[in-house]
Amino acid sequence: MTRLYGHGLLLLFCLIDMPLAFAGEPLITISQVQTVASNNYHHPPADTAAWRSVALPDNWNETRPGRGGGAWYLARIHFDDDAHALQGVLLNNISMNASIWWDGNQLASGGRMSEPVARNWHRPLYATIPVVQAVAGDHWLHIHVRGYANDASGLGIIHLGPESLLLPQFETALFVDQTLSSVALYITLALGLSALMLLYLMPGQRAFLWIAVASIFWTLAISNFVVRDPPMSRFYWESLCQSAVDFYAFGFMLVIHRMLDIYRPRLEMAVFALLLAGWGWVLLFGSDAEVMTWAMPMHNLAVLISFYMIMLCVWRWYRNRDREAMVTGIAVAIVFAFGAHDWWVVYFADQIEQKLWMQFGPTIALLIVAVWTVRRFAGVMKVEEAHLRQIQQEVELITSRLHQEQAEAARIEQQQLLAREREGFMRELHDGIGGHLAALSCMLKDCVVDKRLFSATVDQALLDMRIAVDGIGEDCPDVGMVMGMLRHRLLGRLQAMGLSVSWNMQGLPECCLLPEGRYIHLLRIVQEALTNVVRHAEADWVEVRASANIDADMVCIDIVDNGKGLKIVGKGGRGMANMKDRAKMLDGVLEIAPVAFVGTRVRLMLPVEIRAC
Repeated sequence: MTRLYGHGLLLLFCLIDMPLAFAGEPLITISQVQTVASNNYHHPPADTAAWRSVALPDNWNETRPGRGGGAWYLARIHFDDDAHALQGVLLNNISMNASIWWDGNQLASGGRMSEPVARNWHRPLYATIPVVQAVAGDHWLHIHVRGYANDASGLGIIHLGPESLLLPQFETALFVDQTLSSVALYITLALGLSALMLLYLMPGQRAFLWIAVASIFWTLAISNFVVRDPPMSRFYWESLCQSAVDFYAFGFMLVIHRMLDIYRPRLEMAVFALLLAGWGWVLLFGSDAEVMTWAMPMHNLAVLISFYMIMLCVWRWYRNRDREAMVTGIAVAIVFAFGAHDWWVVYFADQIEQKLWMQFGPTIALLIVAVWTVRRFAGVMKVEEAHLRQIQQEVELITSRLHQEQAEAARIEQQQLLAREREGFMRELHDGIGGHLAALSCMLKDCVVDKRLFSATVDQALLDMRIAVDGIGEDCPDVGMVMGMLRHRLLGRLQAMGLSVSWNMQGLPECCLLPEGRYIHLLRIVQEALTNVVRHAEADWVEVRASANIDADMVCIDIVDNGKGLKIVGKGGRGMANMKDRAKMLDGVLEIAPVAFVGTRVRLMLPVEIRAC
């Protein structure tokens, strides 16, 4: 990849040098002219004006220091014979704008001569001389140049000759000066927009933010090479474009810091504050003549920033052999090389004749950094994709294991449920039917022939069996339904025993649900309480009453009789113990207490789920 960048850079240098290599010597090269200062760009001055001789290239920074405005240049051209082909005049280097006149007639103009002057400082100007105006004899070539003070304004060497020789040179120079600069501008702008899009897609990757910032600033800087008619005055346009060069260097420094995972906020804030203060001073107190005077020292700061970035990348690569440090170091070195060339041209060469190359360096560097950044994150995404596939496989494996464990847990739960049901059924058989069968067995063994007692025992066993079937046979979780089934089974037998029964369920809501499988306990508690009334209370009246506390999701069931009551509160036989155990299975509370004057009250309070039916 490094070799590819080097070949591309060599090709660019060849294209930039193409005008010199291809041009050949034109027929006439004019390097000695006469000049006179004049802001009148409508007509050439008279021959009586204060003309003075000057050598080309004429750099106003040296020949007219501190002065701008307009100037006319005059050259006498002599043709020995009439021209048989079109002739041309080529101005490869002018600043800021120029117009070409032949024998007092304007042949070509670079655009607006009044403020803001058209910016042709990096654009060649060509004019065609018609054959009829290139006859034998003397001719007068006038060039009007409009420029600014301290801005390397002036005129380079003039080339004149057959159009077949000059036009290819003009087109080549225009391609290098304008087309390549425009391509660099579009590439930089595309990089900035692409970085913003990637930042939108990946907000956490701050390197894309600073690539976008650096690209946008450099797009503004290249505009100074491409835009001929800016939308603002020269002072603000030049300030914007020149400051963009320095802020690009600041943004590129942040790109390098983020790529190398370096965080130096104090240095970054100091550089930003220095740039902001310097260019703020120019905007507040500067003038057209001082913009470039201030711009060059500020550009020196950008050069120092570039040198700092090179040293940072070299140090990082030397310590860690970091490939990113190597790539970013190459990118910064390219910027530094192009900047050093332009710095040498401005300070030590003739800026009129030498072209600036700075517009290409940062674009190449940004392209290298952007491609490397995208490549790096593409690699990270591939690693993450592989990691996600691994995680997905692990999740699928864990899910499969969970399904197996859930199936096993469901199987074990089913077995436990069956075991509990079997245990409950056996307990009901033992506590209910089992006891009656045992009594019948004793009667048979003792040869008891009391048919009435035998029949009553069998009936009680059948009743217990029916109640057990009611409780564990069908799904009947509603308290009202449970109490209704129990009333159906017990009311006739209780009344046959001479017991008056009051069964009041009006206090229950319509849907008052018990947990599944627990309603048998409610049946047995109420049945045991009523059985105790029959056997032990010597009562002739009993009331079964239910009420509900909807806010607390509680149901209270009272069994109250008018019998002789309990002699010792809270104690009893095995039946009462079973009642209390069943109340715990219902997560409820069982209270057995005497009534104020006569009788006993059994109160069962249990939690339920009250729904709107």
